[in-house]
Amino acid sequence: MKIATVVFAMTAMAQPLACNLNALTPPERKEHTALSRRLIAAFGAPASTPDGWSFSLPIEMLNEVAKWIDGERRCCPFLRFSLDVEPGAKTVGLTLSGREGVKEFLAAELKLRTF
Repeated sequence: MKIATVVFAMTAMAQPLACNLNALTPPERKEHTALSRRLIAAFGAPASTPDGWSFSLPIEMLNEVAKWIDGERRCCPFLRFSLDVEPGAKTVGLTLSGREGVKEFLAAELKLRTF
């Protein structure tokens, strides 16, 4: 069992903490950048999690959030995405997380105040 754990840990760490800017075509990149700006502008106050950040967005943006996640997962394969939609909710919860270093990466990329 310990061997499997070590192999899994090594595999997880082998994933570079770097974005693949070639994962999207130029038109996709342009659309994704515009979508990113809209969503980031709509983010509620960030909440720190042990390995990332959580945000809330208006429920009306759920389809845009899903589309954004699809683009982000292609260019930033080291990110983990979680959506939370409660029954009757007016907001959608979005959590971005990952391995060691991802929280700091997100804070820098999203220009989050971390103090």
